Amino acid sequence: MNTGSAADLSRLLVQFWAWLQANLLSWAGVVQLAALLAALFISWLLWGLVRGRVRAWASRPVPAGLAALVLNAGRSVWPLLFVVCCGAVGAALDGLKRPHQLTDMAVSLTVAWVIIRLFTSLIESRFWARMVAAIVWSLAVLDAIGLLKPATAFLDSLAVTLGEARISLWGVLKAVVVLVVALEAAVLVVRFVESRANRSSEMSPTLRVLVVKGARFGLYALAGLIALSSMGVNLTSLAVVGGALGVGIGFGLQKIFSNLVSGVILLLDKSIKPGDIIEIGGNVGEIQTLSTRYALLRTLGGKEILVPNEDLISGQVINWTRTDRKLWVSVPVGVAYDADVPLAMRLMVEAARSVERILKDPAPSAHLTDFGDNSVNLAVGFWIKDPENGLMGLKTDVNLAIWERFLANKIEIPFPQRDIHVKSLPEGWGKKGDE
Repeated sequence: MNTGSAADLSRLLVQFWAWLQANLLSWAGVVQLAALLAALFISWLLWGLVRGRVRAWASRPVPAGLAALVLNAGRSVWPLLFVVCCGAVGAALDGLKRPHQLTDMAVSLTVAWVIIRLFTSLIESRFWARMVAAIVWSLAVLDAIGLLKPATAFLDSLAVTLGEARISLWGVLKAVVVLVVALEAAVLVVRFVESRANRSSEMSPTLRVLVVKGARFGLYALAGLIALSSMGVNLTSLAVVGGALGVGIGFGLQKIFSNLVSGVILLLDKSIKPGDIIEIGGNVGEIQTLSTRYALLRTLGGKEILVPNEDLISGQVINWTRTDRKLWVSVPVGVAYDADVPLAMRLMVEAARSVERILKDPAPSAHLTDFGDNSVNLAVGFWIKDPENGLMGLKTDVNLAIWERFLANKIEIPFPQRDIHVKSLPEGWGKKGDE
């Protein structure tokens, strides 16, 4: 601690001791403390009368984002009752021509505590909510006893210099409060933008994602700049940091930056969007989400794969549902050469129509694909509109339906067959007594 900091701390302690002597270590202070205890006891009795109703009101169903606010509002009833009792005690002391600085300070600090508690209940992180509440409440106490300026001067004297930037403990505390408040405000704005984008029928899903992510990134960056500015950092010096960051991206963060750019391109060109069924690297699945770094692919078997955006841009991707969610599926079947092929084709179409997931329009159709070594190769093709539900179970249902109809109509599905032609036998082969 340097000489200036020691002098500020000594001045702060001297002023605090003078305040204690004037307000607490005196007969008038003792009387006011007794009055505050009486006000606290009376407010506690009143709280006991209304506690059940208040808790029932606070426990009613509310939107998820307001649950903590309503709960803290219910908990603030007792402090507000204390404020009313303190006000009555202060009025009584004023009527008796007695000092009432402590009761007035108790009223202002309790009201400030309620306001701080209600505001911080909107902050999702409980750690940062408690941090902001502690900082703001401490400043309110210092202001009430008239020590805010010397306290901030002392905190500001505890500083370090990094280049041209001077960072003090007071600046850090201000930056923490400003950053948390700015981030929470940014979250509220982003939620509003997201709700409006989701309700807009003119925006495509990819454009909605791009708008929301752009708003989130921009507002978060703005919150960080505001926090740095409140701490006393010269924002023009960030140009040097930006240049260094660009060099880092060009070398160590090349892949990450490539994925970020690829993510933006995907959102703009709409070639792949959430809900599409794609095939990449031998995996087939539905795009669940598109983030700035990767796409979440849920395969038809239930596995979740994180696919880097760069692979979606530079690799070969088969998009099954880019323009239409209907998908053509073909099931091959082989029948014996002596079977009634037209009947088999009709039975295959009938079997396909019996499966619920297969569309009736366009209707299924059967085809003779080729003449194989062991069978006449047929195929039945059909359309479905829900490829995200998988194909294995669907093909199983179709094959079972075909199998049942082939058995009922004696249509044979042949085994592999081979004809062996013997050109000659060894001399004496097959004579009686040969082994």
